Amino acid sequence: MTTKRETLLMLRRLMITMIFWITTACGQNKSYLIIDEKLWNPYNSNQKLVFHSNNYLYDTLEISRVIDGTFPEGIGARSNERLRVTAKHRPTDSKGLHELSFLYICAQWKDEPSEIDFEFYLPNRTFWGRGYRINELEHYKEISIKTHYGAFDDVIVIEDNSNRPFSKDDIKIIFWSKSTGYVRFELYDGTVSELVNIIN
Repeated sequence: MTTKRETLLMLRRLMITMIFWITTACGQNKSYLIIDEKLWNPYNSNQKLVFHSNNYLYDTLEISRVIDGTFPEGIGARSNERLRVTAKHRPTDSKGLHELSFLYICAQWKDEPSEIDFEFYLPNRTFWGRGYRINELEHYKEISIKTHYGAFDDVIVIEDNSNRPFSKDDIKIIFWSKSTGYVRFELYDGTVSELVNIIN
């Protein structure tokens, strides 16, 4: 007959064994972003992007970090690689910088394909679309557009897919150049902002 202490020790050993097995299993089943998927990020740290809208507002964004090769932590977390780009935003009428998420790429996980979140956040202007499948974006029709920064022949048009109630200040459409990134965005109220400069 086992004592209460022996039972607790057995349970403890069992828990340690399970944690070790789960951790080991997760580590062996990591899913990595392939090179072509990482190429969807055209940004580098310390770049400054300047946008100008048709209502004469300027926005300056500074790429603060490109975080590559990270995996979710914790027991039961998905072991698929992530790439995140963060940026700081300085509105024309502000001296402060606001940290924001900018781009988020996830490797495939089991039967779920690789995805991109175009996390374009600006004060009072946000693109809410999430979970765009890379294998679908690769087949989007490419168009040519001109901005004050230059002409782009590799642009795809991406619409908000959030199905949420929107405000007129939310971003409805982004124009994404596969070589350059965000080059134009349109708000639900018709305001258009375009890329006018990249400072490396």
